[in-house]
Amino acid sequence: MYLTYSEYAAYGGTLAEADFERAEYAAERVVRNYTFNRIDTMAEIPEAVKRLMYELIDLNANTAQIRTAGNAIKSFNTDGY
Repeated sequence: MYLTYSEYAAYGGTLAEADFERAEYAAERVVRNYTFNRIDTMAEIPEAVKRLMYELIDLNANTAQIRTAGNAIKSFNTDGY
């Protein structure tokens, strides 16, 4: 785990712990993919990675809220433009 719930809350995160765990897992998979799992071999997780995790978690959570709220664009028409 690259970012604990207490660290997430200290950065200003507002997700419930259960929602955080799902979002943290998804964000961690993205970071592992782009870093080729190199962070796993580090003795300590860098601050930059923790801040990136916070941003990714909130980004994913906001995207999920938009999808479930029904506010997403369902169609788009360019007729007349």
